[in-house]
Amino acid sequence: MLRKETDVIICGGGPAGLLTAALAARGGLEVVVLEEHEKVGVPAHCAGILGWRCWESLPYRPREAVVEETREISFIFPEDKVDLTMKKPAVIVNRAVFDAKLAEEALRQGAEVVTEARALGGRELGDGVKVCVKLREGVVFIRGKYLVGADGARSIIRKMVGEHMSFDIGVQLIRSRKGCSSLEVYFTPPLPPGYFGWRIPFGELEKIGVVAPLHRGRLLWKFSEKVFTIGEISHIEGGLIPRRLVRKMARGRVALVGDSAGQVKPISRGGIFLGSAGAITLSEALLAGEKLETYEKRWRRRFLMELEAGLALRRILESLSWHDLRKVFSMASSCLREHPIEVDLDGQASFIFNSTRTCLPSIARDLRLAAQLIKGLGTAVLGGVLLELAAPYGSSSLGHRYCYADK
Repeated sequence: MLRKETDVIICGGGPAGLLTAALAARGGLEVVVLEEHEKVGVPAHCAGILGWRCWESLPYRPREAVVEETREISFIFPEDKVDLTMKKPAVIVNRAVFDAKLAEEALRQGAEVVTEARALGGRELGDGVKVCVKLREGVVFIRGKYLVGADGARSIIRKMVGEHMSFDIGVQLIRSRKGCSSLEVYFTPPLPPGYFGWRIPFGELEKIGVVAPLHRGRLLWKFSEKVFTIGEISHIEGGLIPRRLVRKMARGRVALVGDSAGQVKPISRGGIFLGSAGAITLSEALLAGEKLETYEKRWRRRFLMELEAGLALRRILESLSWHDLRKVFSMASSCLREHPIEVDLDGQASFIFNSTRTCLPSIARDLRLAAQLIKGLGTAVLGGVLLELAAPYGSSSLGHRYCYADK
């Protein structure tokens, strides 16, 4: 039976929402999780690759969800390929099992997880919040002290904080395994500069996918046909990926966490590491009875520099032509062979900066390429400034504080 009053209402039953629920409930708070789908973890929206730092930082690590572990990663460029090794194995998880186990942990700690429950919106009521929820039986209202938006890229709760979001799209196909033994990352046409494809082992299967600009998900087929023989496909999955962090993650008694807050790596677009860190930090603020803005300050203090560096790098890549990118990748592959470094999936901007530093002498000898990179850096800085200035002026429908008419 759905509680009509509780301490914390969490909209969204993904990793960020379920971790927040489990940790808050373990600390003694009454928690209700609202998941719009019939089953937690279905449909899946990501490749399920967790770097070792991400895996070891999780307060709950369901081994049953682990499908593969690998230390090998290959970067495939238009005319070259570089094989590197990670410090510790990356973990590839079955997201349906991973999320289901997190839901079991949240239930074990005393949280209530309700499926087929879609939040239609909410509002603050002085000393609490009120949320409108659509269930199979009809529409009900729930009251709580705090509201957490963990409802993904299409977040309804984000509208309460008045935030606008732009997106890329990630889409992948799953097929029978054909010789894939390590992580493979592709920086090749027909994908636009700044975007990439992948192939990863997944038990007896493998996943082939791309990150592409919004409305260009068909690039998956062009990429797959060019690089692989597609063969028989088990199924296709994917979803929207936030392009940047929201300007405001908490306001009053409402907080955003995970994809709804844009807590996504700018380079790989993975969200579990940053989202789980957000869940841990948010649950600490909830248990301490602190203002939710303290959660945002702590999270930003830890990750903002890495995120800003990653965004700048992504804008540089997106500003270059494939002609110039081929030169950059050729130099990078040569330098990485001479000076191999360990890959850190959870510190991507640092890894790219370190690998780029080894290429500086080669880049300096190509004046035209150096000029293009400097121009790209200027574009990255200007783009960041314009985004900050334009963010408050998104679609007016996204600026509404309340998402439904209180009756």
